[in-house]
Amino acid sequence: MFESIVRERLRVTSSTPIGIALRAGLPRDAVRSVLRGHPPNLVRAAEICKALGLKLHIGLATGETTEAIQSTASVEDRPPAWATALRDEIISRLPSTELEDDAALVEEPEADVVEFPAGVRQVAVRELGAAAGAGAAVWDETVTGHVYFRREWLSKHGLNAKQCSVIGVLGESMEPTLPDGCSVLVDHQRRRRFVRHIYTVRTSDGLVVKRAGKDEDGGWLMVSDHPAWDPEPWPDDAEVIGEVKWMARTL
Repeated sequence: MFESIVRERLRVTSSTPIGIALRAGLPRDAVRSVLRGHPPNLVRAAEICKALGLKLHIGLATGETTEAIQSTASVEDRPPAWATALRDEIISRLPSTELEDDAALVEEPEADVVEFPAGVRQVAVRELGAAAGAGAAVWDETVTGHVYFRREWLSKHGLNAKQCSVIGVLGESMEPTLPDGCSVLVDHQRRRRFVRHIYTVRTSDGLVVKRAGKDEDGGWLMVSDHPAWDPEPWPDDAEVIGEVKWMARTL
């Protein structure tokens, strides 16, 4: 229902999904995800309605009693069964060492501390991330901060802190591997493509994060981990910015 309303509003206003999302300050694929049949949460739905000039109403329907609403509220408030099942499956697959490996990340020192903590290296944090979907508008070279990693961990994975960046991921096309809003460590030294590896890529549509794949004829593909996103041919003019080597998210 919401999908059809959004689709019709786009038609009436002669707007594009990406254009509406960018003007409203939303992820580029926020509206496209709805059109692909993925209902947004209530907050995102309200943002999309505002961007499209629609009114979001929550209340009693005509002729419906308060008791009827109360009797269904407990069901409607639950997350979809598929979401719960996917969450449980992901958690069950996490190895016991997963959290131990995340201990490679350490807190940034206080501003008045001149010396770095012994055995750590700083990695620059960039302002704008890669879109797991339609593509972020630009690649912002501005450094907004630093994240500190243990030197032993970087060495173990063959990473040079000076050649890495931490950026955010926007959109759902790489879920569940890279959830919307997570942060990733990009190694700018690794730009040679390997099948199944994940890369940050600059395309004519913007910056994207995709898995490398190949079709039956050996042609390179940009592959999304989310089953709703079909593989796309790797553009001839696309530039690999670096390989994604680490991911962090807030629970």
